[in-house]
Parts: sequence; structure tokens; C-alpha cells
Amino acid sequence: MHFYSLDEVIILDEATRINLELTEKMRNSSEKGSLLQIIDKTIAPIRKRLIKQWINQPLINHHEIIARLDLVESFIDDSLLRSEIVALLKGMADVERIINRVNAGHSNPRELVMLRITFEKLPALESLLATRLSLFNSLNVNIQTCKQEYELLQKAIADDSPATLQNCGVIRQGYSEELDRILESTNNSR
Repeated sequence: MHFYSLDEVIILDEATRINLELTEKMRNSSEKGSLLQIIDKTIAPIRKRLIKQWINQPLINHHEIIARLDLVESFIDDSLLRSEIVALLKGMADVERIINRVNAGHSNPRELVMLRITFEKLPALESLLATRLSLFNSLNVNIQTCKQEYELLQKAIADDSPATLQNCGVIRQGYSEELDRILESTNNSR
């Protein structure tokens, strides 16, 4: 087994990950039956990627391991909080994927609407998690509500945006006077 340490994380080499069947079975490259498939109870794709990263790069610092386990235990013990968080997360988009698509110039208007809806829910999530803030701080977790980004998306992107950029109606009327004038002259032209 070969592993490489980067600060407080171990990076397992590919052969070790394959032989241990951490994220996929050795024989058929299927996730079914792997450690990931057994322990993954996430409801959001971004969480699944995080668990996969944690499995492939396990912690080595005893205090960080204990802090993570304490956080997990606190959610197991508080089923009401856990169910409230699950309900909030179910309506949230995969922010990491959308941001990557935005950066690559491949996002569509509906993804931006989903991003806005997700940002709108972040303060409620932060409020729910505030009860566990000391445990999150021990893991150096920083919860950002993206208030400015939400406000920009709220002002700029129409609620009923079309699926693609080929159609008008992506930018909310009133956001840009110049765009409003161009659209008005286009609609009133022969």
C-alpha cells in the first residue's frame, strides 16, 4: 500500500483504492458493493462527491477525525434537526456543478434560476446549522450565504427564464434600461 500525506490528509494511490474497493468494485468497476455505496446516504450530488473525496483522501489527524465523528454523532442524536436539514437540501441545486458550468460558459438560464433558489435557502440552512456551529468551527467549515450573488440573480434573472439563450426573456425586465429599450424597439418594429 502506498500513500502520500498532504498536511492532514492521506492520498491513497490508485492501486490501493482499487484493491480496497473504496469507490468501485474491482471486477466490474461498478459502485454497487463498494464502501462508497454502502455508506453513502446522501441526497445531494455535491455531498456524494464530498464523501467520495473523504474516502479517497482520509484524514490522519486524530483531533480532526474525532471532531468529524462528533459532528456526525450530533446529527444522529438530533433527528428533528436532521430531518429539517434534509428537507432544505432536497430543494437545493448542485451548486458546485452549476458554478463550474458558469465558469466554463456552458450554463443555461434555468440553472441560474436554480442557483438563485438555492442561494435563497442558504440563510435558513445557516440558521439551522448554527446550533452545531462550535462543531463546524472545529473542522474549519465556513458557511457562506452568498447574499450578494443571490441579490444579483434576483434582480437580473427572470423567474420564468427559457431553457436556452436562444429565446428572449432571460434578463428580468427593468434590470437593464438599455436592454429594455432594445427589446421594446424590436417588439415594435415591422
